Amino acid sequence: MWPLSSSVRGSRMTARRKIALVAVALVTAGAGIAYAALVSLSSLPLKVIDRDSSGLVSFGEAIDAHDVGSRASEQEPSCVEFYWLKDGTVAYVSCTGASRGP
Repeated sequence: MWPLSSSVRGSRMTARRKIALVAVALVTAGAGIAYAALVSLSSLPLKVIDRDSSGLVSFGEAIDAHDVGSRASEQEPSCVEFYWLKDGTVAYVSCTGASRGP
């Protein structure tokens, strides 16, 4: 039978373990806040940010969502096109009163 006392080495929370636990919690919280900020501050809707249509926006997709530019639409002057900077393809078209995808 195991002894009821906590004399087993390493079973108590040392200061080093507390610091490590707080550090892991802070890094995790920081990553979550950064992810939420990337997704919410993007000028694109979630359907466009989720490029692989998985239903989940990955951290990479959230970062890519900020790699867009905007320009006036050539077809409709009242619309603004958001395009991917890496290749210039249209990501999303936003018109006054209504918005639609490519």
